[in-house]
Amino acid sequence: MSYARKILLATVVGLFQDVSANRDPPTAEMQKKPTSSEFKKFAQEVKEFQSKSDVLVLLLGGNPVADQYTVPVWKNYCKAMKYDFWHQPDSVEESVPFGWNMPIIVREFLSKKKSGWKFVWFWQWDSMPVVFDQGIELITKGMVIGGDREHKVALWCPSDCDDVYSDSLAGCHGPMISGCVARPQNKAREILAHWWGMRDRFEREVSPVRTGLKKTQLMNYHNDIRFWDAQEKFGKFKSEVIKRFDFTKEHGNDKLAMIRALLANKKYKFLNDILSQDDLKKQGSKKKKSKITGDTGDVLGFEASELEAEEEKKPTKKQYVHLDPLEEMENFAEKHGIEVNDPDLTPEQRTLLAKHLASRIQEEL
Repeated sequence: MSYARKILLATVVGLFQDVSANRDPPTAEMQKKPTSSEFKKFAQEVKEFQSKSDVLVLLLGGNPVADQYTVPVWKNYCKAMKYDFWHQPDSVEESVPFGWNMPIIVREFLSKKKSGWKFVWFWQWDSMPVVFDQGIELITKGMVIGGDREHKVALWCPSDCDDVYSDSLAGCHGPMISGCVARPQNKAREILAHWWGMRDRFEREVSPVRTGLKKTQLMNYHNDIRFWDAQEKFGKFKSEVIKRFDFTKEHGNDKLAMIRALLANKKYKFLNDILSQDDLKKQGSKKKKSKITGDTGDVLGFEASELEAEEEKKPTKKQYVHLDPLEEMENFAEKHGIEVNDPDLTPEQRTLLAKHLASRIQEEL
């Protein structure tokens, strides 16, 4: 970067810092919670949620096919890392697209009293952890800005950067709204209120939710919101720790094809083991709920002695499902004019797809 460019950048940063110092607090309208029955039900569930960790992972949005793979892996990852986990597949405020639900969902968790959470880490549904001994500490170590006094960043998001670039001003394009970390504090709640207040301003933008957060930072919270490139560890299909099924030359935007490719990679065989274990637990819960404990040491959810006793009583031939659930769902969705990768699938569409897949699997058994 040239000297003149550095001077220009420093000047712009200084101007934004001045704006941040004199920002207006969120208006009453921005801070007002939705009054829909969906949101009230969600808020009550959050209130009743029992926290057991100092980190909460939120998985936001859903896809009836992808969820069968991503959700069990996320649950196992959070168990290994000793994080709390919450999956929110549906909207809590249907008057806006699902993306705009993110600020109000996260803010509700940040407002939970006596939660004990130091951080809330929120991801979109098209992501999956692949390393189970690394996590949020890779981010939180950098959420303090040095200077005359330490300043803790209230909200951090990974930057959406090109795979290779020489200049961050040209190579990075604002925040990636997946993998963000928020602190349960007033500043973060203010930021989320401002972000929510932007929901009607950028309808013509390609990514209005991302634009809203970027504008919130530039105009109000330059020192309290940070974006930086974390693609080596998080947020891209090539990332080492948590992958996101965003875009690749090989698969384009086909997220389900990326999931297939990931699970077919021998390096990630353990993910298939997790999914097999999850399938057996689900099948066992329908037949013999009393025999599933889920405790560490169980054999795929059953005590070893129970499995042996069951085999002695009734030796049965194993049955296998001879269909690819991803391919089956895609074919069904195409016939009904449904885009499986659409993050704004309605609850009715999700139910239709899920029922069809369950019916086809039952036919194969």
